[in-house]
Amino acid sequence: VCHIKLEDLGEPTTVAMHPSCSARREMGVAEVGPKLLGQLKNVNLVEQIRPEECCGFGGTFAVRHPEISSAMVSEKVDALVDTGTR
Repeated sequence: VCHIKLEDLGEPTTVAMHPSCSARREMGVAEVGPKLLGQLKNVNLVEQIRPEECCGFGGTFAVRHPEISSAMVSEKVDALVDTGTR
């Protein structure tokens, strides 16, 4: 995937990215998204607070434990909002 060349098409923007647990722990590809975004001069990628922390919304966890999942995803959203990105 990292061999794909991307081209800036929009206005400059700042983004934060949440690497999924499966991308980090199971597939080992957490660096792919940031590498691809790094090709874009108009995209400023900022690191979120506690990027390694689970969002609680993947797989069947959200279905089996909706209250816990909702609390976890709310914390993750707040951390992303705190970066000042969209």
